Amino acid sequence: MVVDKEAQRRADQWFHENEKKLLEENRKKREAKIRDEMAKEEKRKQEDLKRLHWLKCPRCGHEMTENDLSGVTVDVCTLCAGIFFERGELELLLQKRAEERKGIFRRLIGLQ
Repeated sequence: MVVDKEAQRRADQWFHENEKKLLEENRKKREAKIRDEMAKEEKRKQEDLKRLHWLKCPRCGHEMTENDLSGVTVDVCTLCAGIFFERGELELLLQKRAEERKGIFRRLIGLQ
């Protein structure tokens, strides 16, 4: 009878230890899955926002077109005719020679 109790105690202890390990492994897998799903959802939201706002005028919200202006791409609104520069584009235009700049700004406002 004593042997049976000792064997039962060891079996219970083994089961308890392995059950803790299994529960911990399952918890880690579940947390990793939740993190992955959250990251995918965040990426999807960012892509949706980009799609909604890509080449939309910040002033009126209308569609914009990309126009080449002396090797620099500028965004021009098709409704309000607003001209928008991305980082560094205006500086590139301003670094052009004075004669070339004059022509650029005339083209920007539609005089050429």
